Amino acid sequence: MEYNAQIIKKFIAPLLGLVIFSSCLELTEEIKVNEDLSGTITFSLKPSEQESGLLGFAGLLGGFEMPATGEIEQYASVLRIQPGINDVRYNIDRNNTSMAFSIDFGDYRSLSKALAAAFNAKSIITINYLKIKKNKIRRRNFAPALARYLKTDEGQQIPMEALEWTDYRLTVTTPAEIKRARCRNCSVSSDRKVLEQRGNLGKVAKNKVSTAFRIRY
Repeated sequence: MEYNAQIIKKFIAPLLGLVIFSSCLELTEEIKVNEDLSGTITFSLKPSEQESGLLGFAGLLGGFEMPATGEIEQYASVLRIQPGINDVRYNIDRNNTSMAFSIDFGDYRSLSKALAAAFNAKSIITINYLKIKKNKIRRRNFAPALARYLKTDEGQQIPMEALEWTDYRLTVTTPAEIKRARCRNCSVSSDRKVLEQRGNLGKVAKNKVSTAFRIRY
């Protein structure tokens, strides 16, 4: 199973299961690539801007353990000792009901192997999922993996309404101007160094929208 589905399973699923009567969410995946092909990947979940003031969202994280003693710290600890992983950071903001998880990696192979070790994913799949090479970045579509997960006993506990009320946003920051980009629902910033993709997680879960992209810079 690709690492996005694993992260949704371990970190995001518990929150999604609580938002049926709450405000809309935005799940963001940020990938920043440096000149030496190292980079940072960050997953975050927060109320969407137009819904951030709703009282129904307040306290969603109140029933969770503090990160230092919770499940997130266990996965962070495994990631930190993996070769090629430079830093792992996470934050749960109870006041603003948001969370974020970031990994600094030396190269994409190290990232893939570390994620496979932490989340018990098959490394042969995760290695092929995201590739970062000189002047090229490619990511596979994770919609099929998410769709498969939602058919499992654990996945069926997540209401589809929660996914439909969750927006998905991807940003990829490159060290040089993007010359060509291939993806659905994407745009490139005016300085041509940031690709953005937006969609709805419900449509992704139903495998109606591809999250794959290819960038040449």
